[in-house]
Amino acid sequence: MKAKVLAEYRQGYPLKEIAIRYGVPKATVSLWAAQAGIKRRSQGCRNKLRPEERDVQILEAVRAVVNGKPTLEEIGKRFPTRNGPMSRANVSRIYNTWKDWVPTKPFEPGDVVRFRGRDYEVVEPGVFEGKVRDQVTGQEVNIHWKEGDDIAVMIKQASTVTIVTTVEGQFPLNVLPPIVRQMVDEVADVATVPGVLPASQALGIVSAALGAGLAIPSDLDQQTFANLYMVSAAESGSGKSVTFKELMAPVYAYQEELRTRAQERRYGFKAELVRLKVTLKRAESGKEPITDEMLAGLIQRQDLVEAELKRKLKLVCEDVTPQKMQVLLAQNDERIFSASADARQVIQAVLPGNGDNPYLKAWSGDPVDVDRISRDAVPLKAPRMALLWLPQPDLLTEMFTKRVLTVNGFLPRVLPCVVEYAPMMLSNKTRRVAPKTKKNWNDLVRGLFETYHARKDGPLLLRREERVQTLLIDYYNSLVERRKGELADVGLLALCPQPPRPLGRAGVEARRGPPRRNLRSERSQRGRASPHRRGCHLVNGVFQRPTTGAIAADPHPSQDRGGGGSL
Repeated sequence: MKAKVLAEYRQGYPLKEIAIRYGVPKATVSLWAAQAGIKRRSQGCRNKLRPEERDVQILEAVRAVVNGKPTLEEIGKRFPTRNGPMSRANVSRIYNTWKDWVPTKPFEPGDVVRFRGRDYEVVEPGVFEGKVRDQVTGQEVNIHWKEGDDIAVMIKQASTVTIVTTVEGQFPLNVLPPIVRQMVDEVADVATVPGVLPASQALGIVSAALGAGLAIPSDLDQQTFANLYMVSAAESGSGKSVTFKELMAPVYAYQEELRTRAQERRYGFKAELVRLKVTLKRAESGKEPITDEMLAGLIQRQDLVEAELKRKLKLVCEDVTPQKMQVLLAQNDERIFSASADARQVIQAVLPGNGDNPYLKAWSGDPVDVDRISRDAVPLKAPRMALLWLPQPDLLTEMFTKRVLTVNGFLPRVLPCVVEYAPMMLSNKTRRVAPKTKKNWNDLVRGLFETYHARKDGPLLLRREERVQTLLIDYYNSLVERRKGELADVGLLALCPQPPRPLGRAGVEARRGPPRRNLRSERSQRGRASPHRRGCHLVNGVFQRPTTGAIAADPHPSQDRGGGGSL
């Protein structure tokens, strides 16, 4: 889209018309032009730089003259003006002005445009008009790109979404740990899906198991944790639920085991609460003398027991509002895993982008204290969340059309990908995940949860080799250089907040989001819907090749402050 905007800017199209057609603020168009080295347009009145449709018709009529017929006077009669037929001088002037003009088409086949409140898919574009297909009725009609104050606005380009079509060369399955890779390969074979689908889910599950228990020093006083926000989109019926159920089985089993233990303890807490209430009632009535210090201790213990009874133990949550998410974090040691094989409800709750959004704080572990009149305060010291959503592509596209999700920092935290599902041939061969493979995966996930997710004494820190730190610094500095050139329009989003968490070109493209809304242009369209709903920049793969180096857990971060690494 940027290339088209700059091309029309060079050809002299009015700035306002370019801004309306592509849904880009005029200031952004001017900024792109300045970054491309295009000479700034002079202010004030300027000559017409693009012919109107009538001018082109006159140009074609003059070019069709053979042996002096028709004459300029006869051509002028075809184009009446307010004062009568157009003069021969005006016909000659228009021809001489535009005889070297090269026609250009504003849209391409497959583009989706909005005109007079309706959405059309471009079938055969022309210079001033084209054949389009109504996206509601399916009827094909011809429309002019501009009629009076009405201008056809592009809302989606035909080639905006990049689809993951193959595993080879797209997703580095070969660098996964052996147990993870074996599970991913067998699940992909059983579900007959591309390996990228179970692979992205497996990495999301591993990141959730690590929780806040494992980190890598990114600076003297900074740490980067392993929690990821994975959003892998695929069409309905593509095998999301099958792979999700198989890979999430040990997580749900571990959660159920913890709930069973907690339920057994609840009876003890209830009995203790009864005794505490009896003791406090006797102390209140004066039947049992008690010191203030002992009374304070009993009241404090009663509050702790009641809080424990109200606690809803969860490792995994799905359909939950942002407000309830804060409560769940507070009740579960400020760690939780948001996982869903559909994610439609939870994404709809996040789309508005306003109000309380625990997904922002829980990614970076920032403290937050929410106070509301309608509910109790929910203080969080260092919340940590991992996210695995498997929506349909339309939801992922809708997320990237919401500029507020980019501005507030949610989308820059997300690692998105779209998986194209191509049906695969079946055979009579019985396909299932081998029991040994399943057991190894279950033991791995359970061990990670017990070792890291349940850790309450602060994270274990990874030792880093010097060459690893050099690699990460070079990567970060390369983004700084690219930001001065091809990534200039991305701004600060081109820079990762912490160098040891590189996203590469894939992450940067995902961070771009849609252009800023131009309210003035929207008002000029007589209150019709915003022209910004077009496709988003998605990515083929979202993971970099892990660095090979000696990495070991270090519970004493003060002993090592150099280097960097990745999981």
